[in-house]
Amino acid sequence: LKRCTRGCVRAQCPGRQTALAAMTSGDGRPPRSRRAQGRSAAMGRWLPLVGAAVFAGALADDPALGSAALHSAAAAAASAPPRRLEPKRMGGRGSAKSAKDGVADSMKAMLDPSPDPNSPHELFGFEPRNASGDNIWAFGRAHAVVHHVLDMAPVGDAGAVADAFNGFAQMHGLDFGLPGPSAQLLDDVVNHVVRQVSAMAAPGANGTGAATAFRGAASSMPRGVKVLVLDSGLGGRTLRCLPSLMSSAPFMSISGGEGDDWRMHEVVSIESNPELSGFGARLVSHALGLSDLQGDDVVGPAVRHLPLMPGEETTLDETMETLRDGYDLPSFDLVLLGDQNWDHQQGQLETLLRAGALAPGAVVHAEGAAPEVDPSASRFVEGLSRDGREFESKVHQLADGKAAVVSTLRQLGPKADEL
Repeated sequence: LKRCTRGCVRAQCPGRQTALAAMTSGDGRPPRSRRAQGRSAAMGRWLPLVGAAVFAGALADDPALGSAALHSAAAAAASAPPRRLEPKRMGGRGSAKSAKDGVADSMKAMLDPSPDPNSPHELFGFEPRNASGDNIWAFGRAHAVVHHVLDMAPVGDAGAVADAFNGFAQMHGLDFGLPGPSAQLLDDVVNHVVRQVSAMAAPGANGTGAATAFRGAASSMPRGVKVLVLDSGLGGRTLRCLPSLMSSAPFMSISGGEGDDWRMHEVVSIESNPELSGFGARLVSHALGLSDLQGDDVVGPAVRHLPLMPGEETTLDETMETLRDGYDLPSFDLVLLGDQNWDHQQGQLETLLRAGALAPGAVVHAEGAAPEVDPSASRFVEGLSRDGREFESKVHQLADGKAAVVSTLRQLGPKADEL
């Protein structure tokens, strides 16, 4: 009790001293020691009466009256029968006579094989979903697609993985896959980029390098192709890039080696949804043949996949900075813009240009509603040639009222091949 009945906090206040004296027992010990002797229940009833008595004294503006009321309240509470306090139970069945008994009961309840009447199984008839049964959709559409592809496509066969993925999506009307025209166009775009990179000079070479056919001449690739897939989702577009990259990549240690990293194709997929990002990485690993490989020095097509899952508040500028400073990937030869929204893709392109993330001759692929359906498609095309930009663009009509815009960044020299 820090204040007297009038609210005074001075140590010399007579009202405060009277109130303190009223709260001590006859032998001078505070009630706390009595509670230690088994009077906790009476004390629990006494404290509310103390407040009422002090309040009554305050109303009467007389500390002495409050002191007398306190003594009367203490006497009434002391004569009350003690209240039994049960310790809080932490689980299990039966009575909790002590802390030790409560732990023992909890252990017995956990080891008891009989049904728990309070479980969801008993109360609501809940049963866990079984993915091994006939219902392939038990864990959702993404789970069904992934397990279908893993069961149907051989490990390391990127073409079979991409075809199984698209076939399953089209069969069940899912938006994960790529329709036939979109898949064919993406195949052509990747092949074009591979041919373009193969015509460049190898690092440290003096010449400009002669153009060579990339199929069957993987060892002539001067450097790896860098591919960036934004809003990659479950990985349909990423999977579509892999067959051409794997057939053009040299066979070397998958982990890379000193001086060999520049020869590896790099595919970076960015997806903020953790479920889609994880499932997509699993499919790409299956397509690359990495799911069943073990050891630190495995030889295979030099294609490396880097799945990134940025945080909710991470901007694309920050992601590109991370790729540049943390992964030594400052620029890309092929960029697949995401979300199939022209305004969103325009913002992504602006960010890539600010970050210098487009290599000379880089190809940018964007897809969405056709210009006659969505006027923002025309604004996207017009925005490619503003502010002194030098893009060569072509609009490709696709199925279902969609269109793709494939743009090539011009170089300081011969122009890139028309798509």
